[in-house]
Amino acid sequence: MKKVILISSYAFHYRLKVYNYFSKIFHKQGWEFVLLSDGTDAIDAELSFRVIVERQNVLTYKQHIDREQPDAVITFLTLKDLINFPVAVYCKIKKIPLVVWTKSIDIKSPNHLVKNFLYYQLHNISDAMVLYTPTEIKYVQKKNHHKVFFGYNTLAFDGFEKDIVPGLDYVKAKYSIRQDKILLFAATIKPDKNLNALLDHPCKNQQVAVVIAGRGINETQLQKISSLSNYYYVGQVPYDDYEMNALFKASRFFTTPNDLGLALNQAFFWSKPVVALEGSHSVEVYYLQSGHNGYLAKDMNDFWNFINRMLADNQAYQTLTENCRKTYETKADISNMFRGFMDAIEFATSKIHAKVS
Repeated sequence: MKKVILISSYAFHYRLKVYNYFSKIFHKQGWEFVLLSDGTDAIDAELSFRVIVERQNVLTYKQHIDREQPDAVITFLTLKDLINFPVAVYCKIKKIPLVVWTKSIDIKSPNHLVKNFLYYQLHNISDAMVLYTPTEIKYVQKKNHHKVFFGYNTLAFDGFEKDIVPGLDYVKAKYSIRQDKILLFAATIKPDKNLNALLDHPCKNQQVAVVIAGRGINETQLQKISSLSNYYYVGQVPYDDYEMNALFKASRFFTTPNDLGLALNQAFFWSKPVVALEGSHSVEVYYLQSGHNGYLAKDMNDFWNFINRMLADNQAYQTLTENCRKTYETKADISNMFRGFMDAIEFATSKIHAKVS
């Protein structure tokens, strides 16, 4: 059996579930999947792949590569990871097909000349690249476009049983929510998520509950929430198969006004329209088509007006939810993500073999 090693910085819970899926499909195609990382979250699922946890060190990681003798290596590292370039160069020297999984550059500072130069060198070294979405290819030099593949960034819900997740009645009872119509904000509460937009321009429709979940809230934000009768802070909710998904299942809409991330995918999995502000968002905003499966508002007045219009027009709302479902199934399903990685590995492998022969 062939072997692929994913060399990653710290692996969070949602990534481990993605890798579980990868491992199973890789195995069906004759590949063993191994994760080499400097740390991982604990999750409520058994891992179907080997995990090697080792603090980042160039010599140590070289030894692991020598010991494992992989047929391909995927790196999922940033410029802050000092092993990034040494691992890439070592794979080049050893003629191990190298796939670089990346956003192409640091998209939060796209005009940083030094960072861009370093990323371009990494692109040059790689045998193939996997980008999160097609949007990031504009940051890749044209000479490297031929080796770009798209691993549409998403979450793993394969085998997930929606029917066993409790819904609206459970959520209302647990969190003492009075309203049936819920707008959910769920994220680590950082400035770039812009929770303050919801608090400084609050929802005036008392039939709508604005439910806020996540760690990192500050005292000023808590005081504002306590002064709003239709706002609820439910704290940090476990990212397991039930509690967080129950909130998504119970909601009518999802938002982080700015910096939409993978939670957008979870909303679409539950067929929930996503409403946010125009502006800076992570790459997952690629899935959001304003007016089709959600809405990007010009300001908070536009934001609330859209939600009120959809609540008053059930047919228009149902069209949105159906489009969310279709977007998830056609674009954001994890099978699309895996296909990008498999295609990249096959391309990189054939490229190396052609050079060797």
